[in-house]
Amino acid sequence: MRTGAKSALPLAFSTRADWEALALRYWAAARPHLAARPGRWAMAYHPAGYSLDGAEMEGWSRHLWALVPLLVGGSRFADAEQLTEGLAAGVDPERPSYWGRFGDYDQRMVECAVIGAALRMCPEVFWEPLPERSRQQVADFLNQINQHEPVNNNWLFFRVLVNCGLRHVGVPVDEGLQSATLDRIESFVVEGTPWHSDGPAGRMDYYNPTGFHFYGLLYSMWEGERDPERAARLRERAFAFAPVFLRWFDRHGAAIPYGRSLTYRFAQGAFWSALAWAGDGPYSHGQLKGLLGRHMRWWQERPIHLPGGTLSRGYGYPQDAMTETYNAVGSPGWGFKVFWALALPEGHPFWSAAEEPLPEDAVPAAQPAARMLFSRDRGKNHAVAVCAGQAPGRAAWMRHFEEKYAKFAYSSQLAFSVPVARGDWTNLAPDSTLLMRCAGGGWIVRGVTTDFTHGDDWVRSTWSIDERNRIETTLFLRTGTQTRHHVFQLEDEWEVIEGGFAVPLTGGAVPAGESGESDGARTLSVHGGDWCSRLVIGEGAGLLEAAALGPGSHLLFPLAQLPVRRATLGPGRHEWTTVVEAEYRKGN
Repeated sequence: MRTGAKSALPLAFSTRADWEALALRYWAAARPHLAARPGRWAMAYHPAGYSLDGAEMEGWSRHLWALVPLLVGGSRFADAEQLTEGLAAGVDPERPSYWGRFGDYDQRMVECAVIGAALRMCPEVFWEPLPERSRQQVADFLNQINQHEPVNNNWLFFRVLVNCGLRHVGVPVDEGLQSATLDRIESFVVEGTPWHSDGPAGRMDYYNPTGFHFYGLLYSMWEGERDPERAARLRERAFAFAPVFLRWFDRHGAAIPYGRSLTYRFAQGAFWSALAWAGDGPYSHGQLKGLLGRHMRWWQERPIHLPGGTLSRGYGYPQDAMTETYNAVGSPGWGFKVFWALALPEGHPFWSAAEEPLPEDAVPAAQPAARMLFSRDRGKNHAVAVCAGQAPGRAAWMRHFEEKYAKFAYSSQLAFSVPVARGDWTNLAPDSTLLMRCAGGGWIVRGVTTDFTHGDDWVRSTWSIDERNRIETTLFLRTGTQTRHHVFQLEDEWEVIEGGFAVPLTGGAVPAGESGESDGARTLSVHGGDWCSRLVIGEGAGLLEAAALGPGSHLLFPLAQLPVRRATLGPGRHEWTTVVEAEYRKGN
């Protein structure tokens, strides 16, 4: 296929040619933005909290996550010389494309990682054609990552990948620093589990599969002979993580959105791609091919592209409200890591294997390291996680921490929402959480939790609003149905809102539903698209009503609605039980 070729036809993702075609579509869409200066993506606007040099380097470099494996797997790529030229221009201090000097915790460290992978995987494009002067400039630029401190989390792997690439092309590497960096990464492993804490903060999210385990598989394949003990350990840990991560996917290929950096979208599937490339893992070629194919088909059915074909910022549609302060225009290209399986050549049995259905789950639903509990509905139409809350503190730089880490539930098909405005509570993302307001104050939402405990089908934690008011919540999950039991210990009077799952709102108004004082169990169902969201009051006071979320707040539905439970609780002890269900109405 010629570079720049583009088809409006949907791809089946059943052959290597399908994957190559999409990788080249993204490159063709990017080329107009790369024309002004080699090695840079020209920014129409720059919304991220780091330098323009870093953002424009990012827009160029992230395409290499797709193009490097494409080249390694044997594809003919007419623009290979442009990649060589982009690298040479970016590292040359005398050229206008120069990416610049950087210091500690700099975004350019992130973008150096794939250049290290490029040197390690295809030096015939990224090293051998360069004159000696340019080679020295590549080495000098990349070595900055050894002279400055990365963020103390998954960023440490960026240094590791850079040094693997430099060593492979004959540039001397500080082996002591490399070993110490790998040891620090090992210190993040949660003992007795395949999980890593993403640094001292304690978050466990997609940076495990798309970061730690993805890079660990690369290291294990590259350095198995030089560092066999560590390589084997990283490989075995990634294999052990696979059945854990399987719980995050439904039969349609959608994954549960949870945590930060969700604008990277199909990076969620990158782990399966690296697992296919590494080989000999816990799943067959057909099972991995099914996981990847369903995932990419699901994403390509979403309106996630801008005119011209580049990826928008957002999740299920262009939506800046949910992005991070470190998401620039080119940032969604981190998702191109999903193309890593293209490193397998055309004749590899992975490409001829038939897709197999979602493998049966091989681990208990409880994932205590992440303080989460997982299940699917009976048709496996959506995967659900209930969450006791994560992280000992709120990161000041993170947008919407409470919504991304502390809601009661997250769904592969029904996602969650983030706040879009002040004032009316419907703009404050009340789905799958508690909103509370003390007399004369503003609304607050469940945030940092403590006192985590769990069983096989329940998790429990405490949200302390202040020293006077706290709520202990136990979440039960059985075959997709949640039961929430709250014990309120209050010293003040509070208005309380509890939300169920949100579903699409397509008619422009919220349909009327049951509501009224709850003497016993009362039910409210809200219908939207193929889904029905239901709340049942089992214990405690409250009114049920349907409400529309603020436009553009939900990650998948630009307009969404949900059932909520409302009450005013006075000082004292109160117990609530709420049953939450989401029913898929389309045929199985």
